Amino acid sequence: MGIPATLEEFDVPMFVIGSEPELSLCTPGDIGS
Repeated sequence: MGIPATLEEFDVPMFVIGSEPELSLCTPGDIGS
């Protein structure tokens, strides 16, 4: 966590993974409602 290169690399995968579940949960929730 102290290395800047690691944080930068993790920034990309973290954003993709975080956005995927959010859209998945939002899509079914809106349609179901």
